[in-house]
Amino acid sequence: TFTTRASAATPRIAFLWHEQLTSWKYLGTEPKEFANPTHIGASDELVVATSEGEVLKLQASNGSVLWRKRLDGVFHAGAVTGGGRSYLADLEGHVVALELRDGQTAWQTQLPNSVETRGAYAQGRLFVSDTADILHAFDAQTGEELWSLARDVPEYFTVKGSCTPVVDRDAVYCGFSDGALVAAQIDTGERLWEVDLSDGKKNFADVDGAVIVHGDRIYAVSYAGGVYALNRDTGAPIWHSRVESASDYVISGDRLFVASAVGRIIALALDDGEPLWSFKLKDSYPGSLAAFGPYVLAFSTDGPLFVLDADTGYPHVKWVGTSGFAAAVEFGSSRMYAITNHGQLLGLKLGY
Repeated sequence: TFTTRASAATPRIAFLWHEQLTSWKYLGTEPKEFANPTHIGASDELVVATSEGEVLKLQASNGSVLWRKRLDGVFHAGAVTGGGRSYLADLEGHVVALELRDGQTAWQTQLPNSVETRGAYAQGRLFVSDTADILHAFDAQTGEELWSLARDVPEYFTVKGSCTPVVDRDAVYCGFSDGALVAAQIDTGERLWEVDLSDGKKNFADVDGAVIVHGDRIYAVSYAGGVYALNRDTGAPIWHSRVESASDYVISGDRLFVASAVGRIIALALDDGEPLWSFKLKDSYPGSLAAFGPYVLAFSTDGPLFVLDADTGYPHVKWVGTSGFAAAVEFGSSRMYAITNHGQLLGLKLGY
């Protein structure tokens, strides 16, 4: 729990606009939307994919729909953009490239397995990880598969089994459901290094979250193994914090904030992993975290949005009035964009 008072001023959440993405007739208490919105900084636009197979481009400032395209898939993975295109993958393994200007299909290909996490675009390549623990690299212009890297799917229990790839210089980092984190060469898929982050656990050792590259280190989370700081070039561990059921995490300043699926937000010192404060959400569970100025935002899966003081963990705001958030939040142009469990895309602004 927090032990000191706030060091920052009390923030204010302003509601800007909303767009209903999916039909009302299927609404219930369970989460409906899992694909986070994607902000395009240069044009201040959003690309959103829904569980009903629609892809939309919206103006981020006011939520106006610029185009809407119907596809056949169910999307749990958000879009990735680059080279004037938006790239998406669905639960049936379809990977599609759409022209950003009008939503027309540039190319489409088929994977044998489902895709539940966002891909990555870099240097004219598209990287996609599927639920069978295979990382695929495509030519983003043509859709030709360049290489793939596979690990054996473990026989024990896993959380999701696919990770959002992250590209840094000539390496792409990707986690797997057996607790391994692999660095692969982006041109060939050759393994540069790999490290086991399972902490000796068998069940639920997945490295599902995207790694964070920060200076000469990378940071990674294993659901069962906890939080790791690693040497970027070799993968050698620098420190390890055993956070129970670690899910999402974010870095701001000299701190790393991690969400535990048991309903706790924990602040760790970035340098050595020492715990600084912990905040229990009581009856709520964090779906995703975001850092904004002197605050940490915890979007819970069952309703409230908590705004915590980054220095102390003091809860400035508990914003209620939604059905909860299963999809990750997106930031851009001093605004934040979140999709509720009932399929509403919200444009919000946080001010000091």
